[in-house]
Amino acid sequence: MKYGARCTGIDVVPPYIESARFLSETAGISAQFLIASAETFSRPEEFDVALHFGTLYHLPNPVLSLRTTFDNLRPGGYLALETQVYDHPDDANICYFMHMQNNDATNFWALSGSVLTKCLELVGFREIRQLLRVVPTEGLAKHMARTIWVARKPETPSVRPYALQHINEKQLG
Repeated sequence: MKYGARCTGIDVVPPYIESARFLSETAGISAQFLIASAETFSRPEEFDVALHFGTLYHLPNPVLSLRTTFDNLRPGGYLALETQVYDHPDDANICYFMHMQNNDATNFWALSGSVLTKCLELVGFREIRQLLRVVPTEGLAKHMARTIWVARKPETPSVRPYALQHINEKQLG
């Protein structure tokens, strides 16, 4: 591989894994693809970068997924996150339960930008930045946008708040 990267991709939908394998082979990219959930996939401190694109709002427990992603990153690693946010002008803490939006049973949550930032901070991420915000003219509810964020796992992670230290997939799944 040109840059010496080792790539691992996960999804819970087998046809998506098959498509990813086909595309990586077509492009000549060596990658491993696994059927796994972003909420429970565990390879502690194995990755330098995690790409979490278009998945967070499909998960019943987005905070658990962010925590698992944080744990899977090496110290100093980066998260790149693309997701939908719901930013109500009257309350920055309102989130949108969007189950069945666009007739999709896998759509669950649109966190507000401020709630997403706080969740990233609670699991331990720092240097959190929103890089892009796009408001489509159709397909999303009012006050919603597609956004891209970057966050970094500190070289020396701080202690998580007590409530998040004890969360695991058995308690929340």
